[in-house]
Amino acid sequence: MTKQHIEQTEPTTEDMQQENEKLYQQLTNKNEDYMVKLNRQLDKYGYEESQKIAIVNQMLPVIVEEQANHNLARSIYGSPTEAVDKMNQQSEQPREVEPSPTWQRYLDGSLLIAGVFMIISAISQYIGTQTQVGLISLLVLLALGGAVVILISQYAPDENNKGFLKYILVSTVTLSVLMFFYATLEMIIPRHINILFGPQLASAIGAGLLTLKWFIKSKLNIRGNII
Repeated sequence: MTKQHIEQTEPTTEDMQQENEKLYQQLTNKNEDYMVKLNRQLDKYGYEESQKIAIVNQMLPVIVEEQANHNLARSIYGSPTEAVDKMNQQSEQPREVEPSPTWQRYLDGSLLIAGVFMIISAISQYIGTQTQVGLISLLVLLALGGAVVILISQYAPDENNKGFLKYILVSTVTLSVLMFFYATLEMIIPRHINILFGPQLASAIGAGLLTLKWFIKSKLNIRGNII
């Protein structure tokens, strides 16, 4: 059999996907949940769709066969995280995680900054100070927070903490500028325009923004921000 003939008989991505769909229908609930979590881990490390289909196509026949013997996918491959970590270790080069689109990272960062500021404002009011966030100030935080988080994330240190001092410097300067700009707005914007939020409302808004951030980040699998 020639090499050309072998290449022609190799399954295509479409063939593997069709086979995967048939095998998925045979999975137990626990094994199906395992594959969902495995796919999330593959997404986290930036595997392409064709790569994911090929990996799943190798695993599913084994899982379906072994579940008849009451063996779960977890007992065969370890946890989804362990399985993908092993795939990464077997790669010739470490797999770099591709950051998400800028608009997704911007939205994620804006919700984080605005949510944190609202929580800090609520706590400050509860302990007796008069640090209140106004409506216009909140909108400004939502508009600028994403840029702040993206800038800080670009200087995040590597695994060996290389560039840690630069990261601390950039973070300190960036957040200081944001705080100064925020404080200036609070002073110059008239109170009848910049409606202030009391502690209870500030707490609710802050918690809502941070919950929304977590939900969107999980739903869109946003990557690239430091937090």
